[in-house]
Amino acid sequence: MKHYKLTVLFSILLSFLVGCNSNSAIEGQLFNATASRDAEIGSTTIGAVLNWHMVTLLKDNKTKQILVLYANDQAFKAVKQGVVHYEAGAILALVHWLGKPDIHWFGADIPGEITSIDQVSFATDGKNSPKPNLTTFIKRKRGFEKVLTSDTLLVHKTTNFILSLRRPYLPD
Repeated sequence: MKHYKLTVLFSILLSFLVGCNSNSAIEGQLFNATASRDAEIGSTTIGAVLNWHMVTLLKDNKTKQILVLYANDQAFKAVKQGVVHYEAGAILALVHWLGKPDIHWFGADIPGEITSIDQVSFATDGKNSPKPNLTTFIKRKRGFEKVLTSDTLLVHKTTNFILSLRRPYLPD
């Protein structure tokens, strides 16, 4: 019985000493600063895009990228209703992050640096239904730059890929 009491007392003392560590957490350990940026992309900031509604999440193990599709209010309204046609003003943004290991969860990956953003916006000429317009921003040393491409097949494939992504069904 005496041995049991000493073991319990030692366990309580040890947990108290470990729990009362005076080391404060390093900034980068609690907040993933590399995954959020205030840089400008087009007419919005990345911070604004990251505050939009998250539609879906993908992980590409080949490229070690984490892809997250965000939608502004107008686009998210259509996404929730399951509509495949978007109104003018709707914007979808596919954000590409390089994945990095999570130091707090063995085997898990978290977003690292943002590498690029593919943004599909919908505009109308007043006569026809809104048409999708793809704009790609790639991170360079000076910030994000708009990429102009004449490869219509790549633009078409990227736009169709973004528009094919669906919100997972979660029961209420």
